[in-house]
Amino acid sequence: MAPLHKKEILEKFIARLEADLAVLVQASLAAHDAAVNSESKAEDKYDTRGLEASYLAGAQSKRAMELQATLNQFKHVDIKSFDAKSKIVSTALVELDDEDGHKTWCMLMPSGGGITVEHNGVTVQCITPQSPLGEALLGTTAGDQISVFVRGKMRDLDIISVQ
Repeated sequence: MAPLHKKEILEKFIARLEADLAVLVQASLAAHDAAVNSESKAEDKYDTRGLEASYLAGAQSKRAMELQATLNQFKHVDIKSFDAKSKIVSTALVELDDEDGHKTWCMLMPSGGGITVEHNGVTVQCITPQSPLGEALLGTTAGDQISVFVRGKMRDLDIISVQ
């Protein structure tokens, strides 16, 4: 397997966020147009098309602002260096191994949890300290074992490496 480089992974997270934001902005504009369009005017007291479109536009605008904040955070984050003894904190790239021998990679970030990217043939998932996995990883080091509730059951995960 080719080495994983956090800066390149972070750039892929940023590209993914930018693409998601562009789609969301377009959807928000379309919902706003639908909300103010003359065809959305209520025909009777039960016709709520315009109201529903305005709620949708508002929710999409709020989500777009959240994505923009995450994007700004990712663009200005200080990527920390880790060694074999370093405690896991924000910007740690962590390799995990479960009891079935399945290896996974995750990068601990202050926000943006759930985003995944492919890098050198490996899927890397962004996790946050607020997630069960992120919370369990905080303060641990390579060689430690954690237990976390995953897909309905408690799983033991070995921390293979921290970068």
